Amino acid sequence: RVKQVTVYPASKLLVVGMQFAAHFENRLADVNGWVYVAAEPWLDQSTQTLRLRNISFTRDVDNKLWSIVSAIFRGPIQTMLEQKAYLDLKEPIKALRVRMKTDLATEADKQGIAIALNDTFAGLKQISIGDKMLEIVVGLEGTADVAVARIVQLNR
Repeated sequence: RVKQVTVYPASKLLVVGMQFAAHFENRLADVNGWVYVAAEPWLDQSTQTLRLRNISFTRDVDNKLWSIVSAIFRGPIQTMLEQKAYLDLKEPIKALRVRMKTDLATEADKQGIAIALNDTFAGLKQISIGDKMLEIVVGLEGTADVAVARIVQLNR
């Protein structure tokens, strides 16, 4: 069971720390502790997939058996982490595009403006890690057709 997750930058790496507890019928195998995974985030703009590269991990556990087992299987664990450490962002971005168009159209309609967006691209452009932050650059490219139904004159 995961008790706590913490994410923070460290140099050019993203670190994910997970505090966990695992209980088994055989109490000798019970374990509590932390696992830390550090990796370089990498964005494939063409597929809008976030991957973690150059993964490393360390652990701080209260059970010597698990400490030894995780050391013995370090290579296979690292390989498995590298294979699974990706996130396909196409569907969340697609949902965000739909919501953005809907929200913009709703607000524009309140103001007497009709807006039709033709976005040729909406998605992530870059991910970088600063000293104390994760910076995500989002891009939107396309055109907007705007029709003004009424003009409100402001009194000065």
